[in-house]
Amino acid sequence: MKKSILAVALTVSAGFAFAQGNESIVTSIGDGNTANVSQTGLGNYADILQNGDDNTGNQLQDGAYNDAYIKQANAGNVATQTQYGNYNLAEAYQDISGSGNRSTQYQSGSNNITTTQVAWGNSNDANQTQYGDGQWQYSFQGYGDGNASEQRQAGSQNDQWGNSLGNANYFFQNQSGNTNFQWVIQEGNGNVSQQAQLGGSLNFSTAEQVGNGNANAQPIWGDDNTANTYQSGDGNRAQQAVGWRSDYVDGVFQGLYFENLSHNNTAEINQYGTENEANQSQFGDGGNNAITYQNGGGNFSYTQQSGTGAHMGTVNQIGTGNAAWVYQH
Repeated sequence: MKKSILAVALTVSAGFAFAQGNESIVTSIGDGNTANVSQTGLGNYADILQNGDDNTGNQLQDGAYNDAYIKQANAGNVATQTQYGNYNLAEAYQDISGSGNRSTQYQSGSNNITTTQVAWGNSNDANQTQYGDGQWQYSFQGYGDGNASEQRQAGSQNDQWGNSLGNANYFFQNQSGNTNFQWVIQEGNGNVSQQAQLGGSLNFSTAEQVGNGNANAQPIWGDDNTANTYQSGDGNRAQQAVGWRSDYVDGVFQGLYFENLSHNNTAEINQYGTENEANQSQFGDGGNNAITYQNGGGNFSYTQQSGTGAHMGTVNQIGTGNAAWVYQH
C-alpha cells in the first residue's frame, strides 16, 4: 500500500511541478563535478543526474508542492537535498555497484516524502530527517555489506520504513511524537537495528531480521506504545526497554539510560532458531505487557517489570536447553 501511495505522490507532485513552477535539470558525466540548485516558490522541479566518480549534488527548495531528484552512479558520490514547506517530495537514488556513497535529506514542514535507494554496494551511508506532521520516509540499502541508514522524525502521524539486504548493515529509526509508525526489515547476518520512540503515545514499532548474529534494540519512552521484534536464525539478540531512551555523544551511540516511568505499553519478541537471547525491561505504574516466544534450543529469556499496579509477563519456549527469568516487583 505504501508503494501505491508513493507512486500517486510522485505522479501528482511531478504533474503539479511541470504545470506551475520552474524546472531545473542538470546532467553531468565525468569526475569531480558539482551541481547546486536553489528554488523558491510552488510547484518546482529539480533533477540532478550524475554518472561518474566523486560527484556532488546539492538541492534546496523553499515552498510547497516541490519535487527534487538526485540520481548518481558509481562510487564516492554525495547527495544532499533540503526542502522547507509542505507537500514536498525528495528522492535520492545511488546505483551501479557504488561504495562509499552518502545521501542526506532534510525536510521541515508537513506531509512531505523522502526516499533513499542504494541498489548495490558497500559502506554507503543514508540519512533522512523530517520535522513536522504527516511525514513519510523510506530507505533501501540493497545487496551490500557495511551500509548504514538513519531516519529521524519529530512530529505526529509520521511513518518510517527501512529495508536492507546483506551483512553487517546498520539501521537506526528515531521518532518523537504521537501515533507514529516504524518498520524495518533486514536480511543477512550480523545486522544491527535500533528503533526509538521517545516521549509520545500510541506509537508502533516493528523489526524483522532474517539471518544469524543479528541484534535489535527498541527503547520506548511514553505511554500506550507497541513494539514487536521478529528474528529468524541463530545467535540473534533482541532488547526492548520501556521507560528508557538512547544516549548519544557526538552522534555515537553510548547505550540506554532510564528516562521516565511509562505505562500501558506492549512489547513482544518472537525468535526462531538456536542460542538466541531476548531481554525485556519495563518500568511504569501498571498496564505494561511483555511477551516472549522462542522456538529452538539453547535460548535465553529475561523479563523485568517494576512499578506499582498490575503488569503481565508471558514467556513461551519450545525446545531443549532453554532458560527463562521473570522478575516483577
